[in-house]
Amino acid sequence: MLKTHYCKEVKSSMEGKKVLVGGWVHFSRVFGGLVFIKLRDSTGIVQVTASKKKVSKKIFDVLKKLTYESVILVEGVVKKSGQAERGFEIIPTNVEVLSRAATPLLLPISEKTDVLTGTLFQKRELAVRIPSVNKYFKIKAEIARSAREFFQNQSWTELFTPYIVATATEGGSEMFPTLYFDEEAYLAQSAQFYKQAAISAHEKVFGILPSWRAEKSRTTKHLTEFHQIEMECAFADENDVMKLLEKLIVHVVKSVKKNCAEELKFYGRELRVPKTPFKRMTFLQAKKELEKLGVKEKRDDDFSTPAETTLSKKFKDPFFITDYPTKLRGMYYGENKKGVSATFDLIAPEGFGELCTGGQRIYDYKELLKRIKSKGYDPKSFEWYLNLFKYGMPPHAGCGVGLERLAKWISGAKDIRDVVMFPRTPDILKP
Repeated sequence: MLKTHYCKEVKSSMEGKKVLVGGWVHFSRVFGGLVFIKLRDSTGIVQVTASKKKVSKKIFDVLKKLTYESVILVEGVVKKSGQAERGFEIIPTNVEVLSRAATPLLLPISEKTDVLTGTLFQKRELAVRIPSVNKYFKIKAEIARSAREFFQNQSWTELFTPYIVATATEGGSEMFPTLYFDEEAYLAQSAQFYKQAAISAHEKVFGILPSWRAEKSRTTKHLTEFHQIEMECAFADENDVMKLLEKLIVHVVKSVKKNCAEELKFYGRELRVPKTPFKRMTFLQAKKELEKLGVKEKRDDDFSTPAETTLSKKFKDPFFITDYPTKLRGMYYGENKKGVSATFDLIAPEGFGELCTGGQRIYDYKELLKRIKSKGYDPKSFEWYLNLFKYGMPPHAGCGVGLERLAKWISGAKDIRDVVMFPRTPDILKP
């Protein structure tokens, strides 16, 4: 390492100690014979103060000519200071400019400068440096880490599935086609079929996997490229999965509260640990509840985004909606009774909306073949998938939790794009 300390590691109690820090020039001001530099690295900011009377002319001249976002190394001595933001400053004894940034910047990086939302995504390559932008990524990373920890602690096997597929998983036209040599292929809508194959070997599997949907939805909760915390379990039904989800969500929230307290405080997010068991209501009960709230929709149609948001504002904790009409669900879902699927949605509270869809799968070969035909699909296109059921498949269930939607709710972000380093939407392909 070129440096001895990260910014966060330097403290006022280290007065008199020599340190070597490195990072980006976040702020710079020259007041007569004084130069003040705020140096930013991945952990935080420290103040570097140079007096013309106390440092060499070479160091002073280098510091006063620095441009914002230049990358520098600073060797110096820690000194307590009541005027410095963190109660200390670094008095430089040596400075090295590793990369001088061009001027003017394409957008301001300073916390105190307002940036138009559109600019944050048009110049994302620089926007990711802004602390108010990138703290979301720390929360998202902790969600992924703690989710993986949850499953590994229960001896689930992590799986890695293909991203290029030959057959639609969810059906419909929401697919990104691609040319695979001389064949037509698609970017995976989900890992569903591969999860089901994996349980024949491992019984309990999970993965944090990307998905692509060519859906032209321009809302605060939709992306065309996203990740799902996928899970599938043999010898289980939808109730088993809902109980598992309750434990997963509580574990993740506790981990974020513990390990991202600084980031949550920065965003003013007061995150509560959900109480279990989560409330459950049927699809029909949810429709009736919406009618009481003044939202009228057809009782056999799926929930619109505004309706889902209105309903979720009633709750402080996540909740389940169960018993969706079979016609609204994917071809692989089982039924509890005719026309009623063995499925659920997990809904985040406070207006954040749907996090997850899941349920029990069809595991009988003849029933699945019948369902595929009823959806108007050619069974030949699903030959390998049908083989799973022709040669022995147990009852099983699973779901996929939207990682970005979970991060949006937990962090309190207003727009799902905020929790993605380089989001993909119908309007964003670059950078």
